[in-house]
Amino acid sequence: MIIACATDRNYVELAGVLISSIACNGNVPDARIVVCDYDLRDGDRRDLEACAPGHRVSFIRLDGDLRRQMADLPQTTHWSRAMYSRLLLPDLLPGEEGRVLYLDSDMLVLGDLGPLFGTPLDGKVLGAVPDAAGPEHIARMNANLGRPADTPYFNSGALLIDIAAWKNLGAGGACMRFLQGPAPKLYPDQDALNTVLEREWLPIDRCWNFTGGMNEQSAYFEQARILHFIGRKPHMASCPHPARDLYLRQRQLTPWADRPLLSNAGRAVQKARRWASLALERVGGR
Repeated sequence: MIIACATDRNYVELAGVLISSIACNGNVPDARIVVCDYDLRDGDRRDLEACAPGHRVSFIRLDGDLRRQMADLPQTTHWSRAMYSRLLLPDLLPGEEGRVLYLDSDMLVLGDLGPLFGTPLDGKVLGAVPDAAGPEHIARMNANLGRPADTPYFNSGALLIDIAAWKNLGAGGACMRFLQGPAPKLYPDQDALNTVLEREWLPIDRCWNFTGGMNEQSAYFEQARILHFIGRKPHMASCPHPARDLYLRQRQLTPWADRPLLSNAGRAVQKARRWASLALERVGGR
């Protein structure tokens, strides 16, 4: 059983709390936890390993040829190219069979993952939760991809992937080719997956990638087995998410327990650094 996530330095705390929640709440003592590592430092890796005592935590470093494969793919100050690792993940697990569960780092495992791993995929490449956005937003995303408005569209935050089926289809390469094409993309990695796997995914229960609005009560989120923090992230001091107490409680079991939450000023510094990095890339590409 393999559970994977991806992170850069800006999201390493979120990834650590996710990993802690997998170890504490997922009931997966034999799981191998894989971190796709975009630019982590040795101290970051030690912190992540400390979040899952008794579990195997390994790292796939996204450097060298892997970094070059992603060099021309879009990024902004809100997300880095670490997100594209989900498109490469099954091909980065040579010799592995069965399934891999990919989770975004801004998620929290709240319940037993065994039933998810046991979900029949009926020959499909992956299982995913249909995006919870309203029909107008789904229609806009589909229009952007040149598809009928009511085409089912999934959120890529949680992906239960059949490794062999993915490789047989060549899904990773197809997603990368889509991203290098001229079509406009609102959510690049997610749009690629929805396009390439349009007929190759199976809807799974919302509890496995549970989102909700800011007007919900905290108890509303108890329906989740995997909670997805959409919008402002829970490691920020100003985060208003009604289920943020669940994140803070899990954070107490990690190396970040006594560290200050990210301030608005700190977030501004992160964004400035990323803007600078993007600017340097543009200059270097001329």
